[in-house]
Amino acid sequence: MTDRAISVTLGYTLTLAVTGLLTAGLLIAGTGFVDDTREDVVRQELEVIGQHVAGNVEAADRLVEAGDDPSTVTVNETFPSRVAGTTYGIELDPGNGGQLHLNATDLDVSVTVEVETTTAVGDSSANGGEVAVVYDESADELVIRNA
Repeated sequence: MTDRAISVTLGYTLTLAVTGLLTAGLLIAGTGFVDDTREDVVRQELEVIGQHVAGNVEAADRLVEAGDDPSTVTVNETFPSRVAGTTYGIELDPGNGGQLHLNATDLDVSVTVEVETTTAVGDSSANGGEVAVVYDESADELVIRNA
């Protein structure tokens, strides 16, 4: 009878050890999966926001070209200040005909969106939130900034 009590105790201990190892393995594997998924979500959100900002820059460009008084051209839009828990910045780069660079601050995620305008674009930046595209008459260019 004493052999049986040892078998139950040993079986219980082995079951706990195997369960602990499996749980630890799942947690380690799951952490990498969650990080990868978060980066994908941030990248997708930045692409959507970048497309909207590019559309606003192009809309402001059309208003400048069509208007009698381009000094009053401003296009505002409110975006989320955070995407998947991280803040982000938007840079308008005049290189290559105009590009928007969106960068997450806490993650190594960045997105580039092309902007096509006839009006020059100025090197400028804004953070997430309310973003304005403004025509800077003194420099004869479109810039972005926080409104």
